[in-house]
Amino acid sequence: SEVRNQRNPLDPKDDQVRPLGKLRFRPLNGMLMIDWSYPLSYTNMLGYVSADPNNPGKPFDMGQKGDFVVNGLANDTTYFVWVQGINGNAAGEMSEPEAVTPKADPDMPAGAFLIENGQEVALSKQVQLAISATDTPLLGAAQGAAAHMTDMLSLMINEVSGGVEMRFSNTEDMTGVAWEPLAASKAWTLDCDPGETCTVYGQFRDAAGNESLIINDMIDLDANATGNTGNQLFLPAVSR
Repeated sequence: SEVRNQRNPLDPKDDQVRPLGKLRFRPLNGMLMIDWSYPLSYTNMLGYVSADPNNPGKPFDMGQKGDFVVNGLANDTTYFVWVQGINGNAAGEMSEPEAVTPKADPDMPAGAFLIENGQEVALSKQVQLAISATDTPLLGAAQGAAAHMTDMLSLMINEVSGGVEMRFSNTEDMTGVAWEPLAASKAWTLDCDPGETCTVYGQFRDAAGNESLIINDMIDLDANATGNTGNQLFLPAVSR
């Protein structure tokens, strides 16, 4: 132990094995990918994969690259993953078990929407949402409903289930909001008062049940907004 070797267990500076940094466990089609930070801080990284959360099983070497793919896993089966840093003859603490479930299609759909095609001000609470979404992974996409969680591996390894659905709400809590088939546009009623900034929230789901992150768009409701329509009729003033 550190005490027997005259090292302070409360001082990270004299640790022989650097504490684990950021870990990422990503499900793929019949496999999973393990990523870790500080790869050059270890002479080796050990991995453990087991269907039993209380029994890690035998370790396997993952090297120093900072990423490792575990093959030969069954889809729709939950596995538990641990990692352990090695520095020479010293072994660090094992990470907490992380549950990962490989799937034929583990990728969430990507999508976006705009209120009134991106206008800054709405003249009415009755607006149109312009919607775009796909279940095919998009390379190099900026932010959106998939938020950087897909890349070339998705195109090479995973299946695309399609069947994208959508749902929208005036509150961030989507609980109980029904899903409906994807459409290019949707009529919507804003839930805010004239002069306020209105927020609409949206989410997408594919046929495999993968749900996107909840995204939103905002628009200012004109201080003189009508309740039903943005079309106003102006009559000439008549002097008598």
